[in-house]
Amino acid sequence: MTEQPWRDEDRMRDLYVDEELTSREVAERLGCSKSTVLDWLDKLGIPKDPAYEVHDGEWKDEGRLRQMYLVEGKPTSQIAEELGCTTSVVCKYMDRFGIEREGRKARKDVPFRDEDTLRTLYWDEGMSIPEVADETGSSATTIRKWMDHYGIERRDHADAAASAVRVGYATFTTGSDGYEFWQSRTKDGLKHLYVHRLLAVSEYGFDAVCGQVVHHKNEVKWDNRAENIEVMDTREHTRLHQNGGGADA
Repeated sequence: MTEQPWRDEDRMRDLYVDEELTSREVAERLGCSKSTVLDWLDKLGIPKDPAYEVHDGEWKDEGRLRQMYLVEGKPTSQIAEELGCTTSVVCKYMDRFGIEREGRKARKDVPFRDEDTLRTLYWDEGMSIPEVADETGSSATTIRKWMDHYGIERRDHADAAASAVRVGYATFTTGSDGYEFWQSRTKDGLKHLYVHRLLAVSEYGFDAVCGQVVHHKNEVKWDNRAENIEVMDTREHTRLHQNGGGADA
């Protein structure tokens, strides 16, 4: 079957949302029709920006944008209002034409487009590309694109392996108190993760578990079935413990 990249949600979001290409431009990049792109944006649940779907617009005229912004001194919001589009569309085409915006404020507002931010996170803080993507609210594909755009060299696999913080393999252990956990030695010492808390995160999500107590309903601390755990706050758990309901971490 011929590859059909417009069916790939991550690819479509990278182009339409992160790179802010119009549907026509996405179609040209992927080798399909604009109608195909619009159809799959709907199927993938990716909201369309109405301002991007106009066939022609004065905001695509480099000379017009330069005149309004550099000569007439109008802010991007006013330019957008006069040209019948959104401020983001104006900024997008200004960037495309190399029209420097004052203080590059818009670029600073989008961290993955800021060269200093990318260099700091990747080289100074030693983050991986996926970690940089998580930190800046984008995708790994977008981070690679902007790193290439700024000529930011990447660490090779040998460097990444050498900078790994784990000293030994993770091991599975049951403590003397009955709790099961994974542990691994890092350069910062021995780290461990309780199985029942990991299970709770998978069932309820990190935000729901963070700062809360994960309780085993039957008080068997190694019985880590999903139906045997519940999440509660410290006060509720203390009240349960005082009533003879056991204590969990």
